[in-house]
Parts: sequence; C-alpha cells; structure tokens
Amino acid sequence: HAERIHKGVLIAPFSVLPSTALMQAHSVAKLFQAGVDPALALETMLPWIYSNDYLSDPKRVARTIDTLLKNPYPQSPEGYIGQLQALSKCDICDARAVIETPLLILAGAEDLYTPFYEAKLLRDQLPNAVLKGVPGVGHMLYIEAEDITAEGIHAFCTG
Repeated sequence: HAERIHKGVLIAPFSVLPSTALMQAHSVAKLFQAGVDPALALETMLPWIYSNDYLSDPKRVARTIDTLLKNPYPQSPEGYIGQLQALSKCDICDARAVIETPLLILAGAEDLYTPFYEAKLLRDQLPNAVLKGVPGVGHMLYIEAEDITAEGIHAFCTG
C-alpha cells in the first residue's frame, strides 16, 4: 500500500526466519508445553536476543527475567506457539521486488536470532532501504540501545 505508507521502519528483520531461530523457538515452545519453570524457559531465550555485553551483568539478567515474569499481560504458551507458527510461514522473498517505500532497517550487529546478514540482504534487495547497524547489541536493540533506536527512527521519519 505505497499510497498509504510513505516510510517504514524494520527492526531486526528477515525475509525468511533462519533455521537456527526456528529451531531455538521450537525448543522454547517445547519447554512451555512441558510445563517447565517460565524463568528457565526465559533464561534459554536470552542469549539469542540480547548481546554478550548485556548478558555479562548477572544483576541485569536477573532484573530482565524478573521484569518478564512480572509482566501483567504475559504472552501465553498458546500465544507463543501461534507467533511461532506465523513466523515459520513468513516469507517475503517475492514481495521484496515490489516494495518501493523508503525503509529504515535497524539491526543489532550481535543479533543471533535474526543475524545482521539478514538485514544486509534486505537492504541489498529493497531499492529504497537504508541500513543502520547498531554495534554491540542483539535482537532487542530497542532495549539495549533505546536512544540510538529512537534517534534513528526520528531522524529517518522527519528527514
């Protein structure tokens, strides 16, 4: 809908979710289905979505898990599995050629879940895309590098 969307921002994007991410997500889904302690399930996810630097502080890791566990509106296991099903079917390879809307692609250089090469691939295949890599952060760059993310989006949308 190029007539309705004048600019867009993609954060930690992919054309097709990498097999490594799918495998990890399926493992977490199995943990949820098995009734494993949610804190343990979250602990297995964190290395995939946060950078080494972020995870090097045990107190920050504990706070992150505590915050996620105390979420008053947590994602249910069924919701997680539904999200996984949607992500596993997502494939925008054919659509890339027709997307002409100016796009800002923001990606963490240490993202294991949707690796930086995915963002580069999108940038190379989308005619009006600009890539801003954020060094030293993972998939959750809007948490690890909140100011850089907000400033990048603001500059792109107002420029």
